[in-house]
Amino acid sequence: MNQCTVWRWLTIGEGTPQDYELLKSFHYRGGRPGGVKRIFAARYTGPGLGGTSAVTGMLAAVAVESLPALGCALREIALPGRFACGDRKLSAAKLNRDMRTISRVVVHPIFRSTGLAVELVRHILQHAQTPYVEALAAMGRVHPFFERAGMKSFNRPPHADVIRLIAALEEQGLRPM
Repeated sequence: MNQCTVWRWLTIGEGTPQDYELLKSFHYRGGRPGGVKRIFAARYTGPGLGGTSAVTGMLAAVAVESLPALGCALREIALPGRFACGDRKLSAAKLNRDMRTISRVVVHPIFRSTGLAVELVRHILQHAQTPYVEALAAMGRVHPFFERAGMKSFNRPPHADVIRLIAALEEQGLRPM
């Protein structure tokens, strides 16, 4: 893959909560993710970019790795029974030991379309401290950077209410597009 020339001056390493605070306003979800375990930051160390406000040492992107949510239907599709121990506390302990969630990937607008989100996710996967890493993201359908980084996509099955609604519409002769 050909990398954008700006990659000569980008480095990915350990980040801080303050790094996330600096970029969180560029993310589509407000607030701070819970159970944060690690933060990764990409910094631009090159010269000023013509016509932009990018300067040496600028924070270009940040990714947040968190503890997983205890209940997740897609996880059960991806890893059926993997975290079921028959006891809720044991299952939660096993999940927290073996799984991390990429809960945020935020790229400063100046550095979007450079492949930086993909590289941040690859960096997290290469430096994983658990056997499993997941990402639950609405934006994943619009911009599949998690898949480009090597993760596998799983589609959520339709909710029972949606299935009933579609059946009722079909009974009336209406067909979904």
